[in-house]
Parts: sequence; structure tokens; C-alpha cells
Amino acid sequence: MMRSCRRLTVSACKVIVDTVRHSSTLVGPDGYVFTTGGIGPTHDDITYDSIVRQRAKAFDVPLEVHEPTKEALRQYLVADHRGHDLNDDRLRMVTFPQGCDVLTTSTWVPIVKMQNVYVLPGIPRLMKQMIESNVDHFKGIPIHQAIARTKKLEGSIAAPLKAVAKDFPSVMIGSYVNLKEDNVAFEDRAYNVQVTLYSRVGDDIRAALPAAVAAIEGWVHEDVEVA
Repeated sequence: MMRSCRRLTVSACKVIVDTVRHSSTLVGPDGYVFTTGGIGPTHDDITYDSIVRQRAKAFDVPLEVHEPTKEALRQYLVADHRGHDLNDDRLRMVTFPQGCDVLTTSTWVPIVKMQNVYVLPGIPRLMKQMIESNVDHFKGIPIHQAIARTKKLEGSIAAPLKAVAKDFPSVMIGSYVNLKEDNVAFEDRAYNVQVTLYSRVGDDIRAALPAAVAAIEGWVHEDVEVA
């Protein structure tokens, strides 16, 4: 999930375990709230019910069978050729909050959207497929990136790099030591530390890059580009 958000330039702020308790504080017109898991046929699959129940104070609406998704599930069960019937438990998987938006995906399982809340399955592979089927819904502000490298050791550049970070608060600056897998020997003697800069403001990162290069007494490895 975090990797998908990063590719789509969506900032992931926090992970919350208890959807029922916190959903009402997260619902709104801005940002994205993703729930994962709890949308299957068993007794512990309670995500849809949890989102709409009154005590969550998020959405005071009933649940109802979504007929197009029900038909998609029926066709999936027929194609599966294992004799599975569309019983009441499986109908739980196509019973959504009334008035929700249903975003089709590459599978029969859709993404159910209520305001800024997106309901996804807990299976990582399926979740990834579903997000990639609806990338236009999740694009954020482009993030600009640049990379500098230096032969200096990290302890030698810490103070000047901190000063650059203070001068350019809109630019995130990360320092990464170039180590082998054993975390002892240097992997590439051409450089010892890689410094990566990120910003949503192109002009700011273009101004910060030469300052960072000077601070670490290094060179530009990758110039400013959209990540």
C-alpha cells in the first residue's frame, strides 16, 4: 500500500488499527482513508457494517446488495466450475453502504468509496491490482527528486547537511550510507554516502540541490526530476 501511494505521489500519514473508533474523525472532503480487509463472507468480516454503523458516527446509511457486483460475483462463481452457490454468506461480499461509489477493477471485486474512504481487501496482491485499476482516483501533487553523492563519510557531512535542511524546510533530505549486505564494507568505492532530496516544489529543490552538493563536497548523481 505504501509503495503504491509513493508511486502515485500520495503522502501516507498514519496507520490506524480501529476503523470503527476512528473513522468518523477521518471522514471528510480531503485526503484518502484506506481500509484493508474485513470484506469477505465470514462472521469477522465487518468492515462495511463498521463504517456505516451509528456508533462510528461516520455514515448513517443502511447497507444494501449492489446488484451489478452481485451479478459479477455470480458470473465468477459459474466460471470457477466448482459448484459454489451464491449463498447468504457470499452475498455479504456484495452488500455495500447505500449511496456509495463503486469503482470497477480488474477483478469482480470493486473498490467501495464513501466520501474519502476507500474499502479494499486485505490480500496485498489483490489490493495492488485494484489500486492500479483506478490510479486516476489517487494521484497527488507531483514529487520532485534529486540525488547527490559524496566520498565523505556520514559523520563528516551531518552538520552542514542539517544546515541545508534548515534553510530549505520544504525539501526532505535523506542521507544513506553505501554499504554492502554485511553492513561493513563499502559496496562502490566511487562514493560513500548518497543524499536524496524530495520536494513538491520544483523551484525549492532546484535551489537546495547545489547547496546540498556544496555541503557534502560531492556531486550531482541525478538532477531534479519528477519521482
